[in-house]
Amino acid sequence: MATRLKTIEYYLDEMDSISDNTDTNFNQITIDIPESSPDFRSVTLEIMWHDASTVTNNTSRRQLSVQLGSAGYTSVNNTNTITQSGEDIWLQFAANFTAYFNTNWSGTSMTFDARALIDSAATAPIIRAITCKVTVTYAYDDTSTTHIKTVRIPLFGSYGALTTSKPGTPNATIPLFDTWLPEDSVSIKHMAVVIQGNEESAGTVDMSMTMQIDALTSRTTPLHEKGRATSSWYRHTWNQNSLDTSTSHEFYLWASVTDFDHPQVWMIVTYTFNATNTTTVMNSLILPMEFDSPAGGPTSSDWQRAWRDVWIEEPGTITIKETAIFIHYEQRAAVSGLNARMATDSFHAITSVGTVVAGGCGFMLPGGQGLFSLSRGKNTGYADIYRTDTTDLVWNISSWWMLNYTSGKATDGVGAHNHTVIRNLFTHDTVNADNNCTTPAVSPSIPETNWFMNSCGLNYQYLTNTTGNPTGISIQVERLTAEGGIKWEQIYNDSADSDPEVGIRQCWATARKVFFRWPGDPGEERIAIQTDRRYKVYTAFGANAWDHLDLYMTYHSITFTASGTVTGSAGGTVEIGLYRTTGEKVLSTSRSGNGVYSFTWYDNTATLFTEAIEDSTHLGRSNDALAS
Repeated sequence: MATRLKTIEYYLDEMDSISDNTDTNFNQITIDIPESSPDFRSVTLEIMWHDASTVTNNTSRRQLSVQLGSAGYTSVNNTNTITQSGEDIWLQFAANFTAYFNTNWSGTSMTFDARALIDSAATAPIIRAITCKVTVTYAYDDTSTTHIKTVRIPLFGSYGALTTSKPGTPNATIPLFDTWLPEDSVSIKHMAVVIQGNEESAGTVDMSMTMQIDALTSRTTPLHEKGRATSSWYRHTWNQNSLDTSTSHEFYLWASVTDFDHPQVWMIVTYTFNATNTTTVMNSLILPMEFDSPAGGPTSSDWQRAWRDVWIEEPGTITIKETAIFIHYEQRAAVSGLNARMATDSFHAITSVGTVVAGGCGFMLPGGQGLFSLSRGKNTGYADIYRTDTTDLVWNISSWWMLNYTSGKATDGVGAHNHTVIRNLFTHDTVNADNNCTTPAVSPSIPETNWFMNSCGLNYQYLTNTTGNPTGISIQVERLTAEGGIKWEQIYNDSADSDPEVGIRQCWATARKVFFRWPGDPGEERIAIQTDRRYKVYTAFGANAWDHLDLYMTYHSITFTASGTVTGSAGGTVEIGLYRTTGEKVLSTSRSGNGVYSFTWYDNTATLFTEAIEDSTHLGRSNDALAS
């Protein structure tokens, strides 16, 4: 038996509208957790909605309530006012329900109800397009035969405006999931299409978008209010739990007007499978990757590049599947000559027309499957961005990879594979907007004894209040007294030049350089991620915001052994170091005199060597070799 950690996600059906100041239920769903002994580490519920009133107004209250089975509802109520900035707006609210799940969960599945109350101060409030996501992270006993997981599949990312009628050819193909998902006895529990982006609107005509699967099933979103010609960050979802998974499907997306530019579109699929009989595994990862701002330019030969490494240790054939990079950034107004590419692809021109921007901006670069390959060991993916604009330079640029690949099954089971765990550190709950958020001390514990941190990063989503204009974002983590503190280590620090309007913004930050990468990591300046410590978020220039901070950890627990024998010792203490052939020391141990030494290591594709030192005359080096 091993205790392991995972994250699953569900989207509840989007509600087209709700009445003001009225508790309204989303459609009920069932949450499945087939593994035994779940210990909930983080459960959050997050809603996003459109304030579609034609009259500017504040939002004085929002409340979220949840119920498992018949356990009774519990609620989180925030009565701090969101103050309008005079534009068309989309808003966000999130709450933490971890304690409720630990108290009330039983069995292997339970019905889940959620309801939302939003109180707008408008004389004629119009509350539209309410989406709701539940993110559940828990520890579990991996000896269970049936497991569950969530995978994400990029569908479509345009570079310009959507067409105003159904495209002649599909925008994307939804895979034939019965074969795309390779595990044994797959049973899909939840599927949803997710669309998000910044409207990039220059017009005042109310607009909607229409999604269609094949020739018949379609959905048109509620209207986006455009009376003030505002470009806002939005989200829509479309649940597909009855989709026929024995065939592939054509996906179409179009808009009522031409002002929807470069949306980010993907699917999530949450499914159970027989972990015992599985031989081929789908590995679905989220990997943060930030750029150094501003964007490159002002010429096409002067781009800015970001990259990230991922180590793949699963056995068998490694096959990359649908993959994409999601890029987020800030702009004050329309940007001229914005271009981006993934890996060896050509640059794509990203349309930018919004002049009043209420929230962050973003686009998606799909196509990793055809642009690079994956193999066991170290892999590197990269992307480039530039603009020709000499006024709006594009700041606060960050991104995340949606990476999918199949592999054989590790000896220690599917739970040992690379997987991404989402741990909420802080959310809105009952707090007020601020420009200086310090979280309670939190320890995102990893239950496995041996682990290799492929990626450790943060996603910071912030809803700005009134006309405060954040000119910079800083995210820090506490170094304790015993670690050479107290001081605050920088995780993310970037300038942000945006239109000072109320809106939803975000950034993604890599934090692997701050924390130990594996047990016994000799990095002297690193700190342990599994220690109670606080995190800080600052929005500069006095810009108050509601903060939602999630930690994303992608790690595996696949191990190998690097060993050897000390000979020629004088009988004293022999200090032994394990090194990559690049010269980086990765582990250390010691023994007395001659005999065998052994290291647990996390890769068998890159050569290693050991150095043994007893004194100035008793020292030696091994041959280069692979762990086995």
